[in-house]
Amino acid sequence: MEEILVNVCPFNKETLTEMVKATRKLSRIVIAVCVVILIVLSAISAFALNDYLLAALTLFGAAFFGAFEALVPRISVKKTLKRYNELHHTEIDSELHFLEDSIFSTCPQTKAESTILYTQIKKVLRTKNLYIIRLGAQLALLVDKNGFSKGGCADFEVLMRQKAAKAKIRF
Repeated sequence: MEEILVNVCPFNKETLTEMVKATRKLSRIVIAVCVVILIVLSAISAFALNDYLLAALTLFGAAFFGAFEALVPRISVKKTLKRYNELHHTEIDSELHFLEDSIFSTCPQTKAESTILYTQIKKVLRTKNLYIIRLGAQLALLVDKNGFSKGGCADFEVLMRQKAAKAKIRF
């Protein structure tokens, strides 16, 4: 079958960090709302109730949640890169070959191959340097905007709109 598009995406620190941040937006919003609520509760405790212990505890909780949200993407990316380095001793590249009826994914370093039907795509996101094709909660394909060896970003967007008609597409 003839390839419509071909893309190579390196799985490096920048790429993985951008993917983690883009896919964790909802949790980032929820945690930010929790932090704001805890800060307001702390102010109420301190000024209205004169309960400085409760104010300090709620401020500690706000700081904990804020730090947690700031560190999770870095820790996740660091663990992933460490695992790749231990297993393969090199940077991993994902090659995606967009065919007429499916996407053929291969990784030269791991010798892994898989075929994904366009109907399996749940969501397609666009970030600064990537397109993220979500297949489920824990499974995604990364498309580097600068990694096309055949076709380009405009061709990719048209292809996704045509082939992944049931997916939520956010361009």
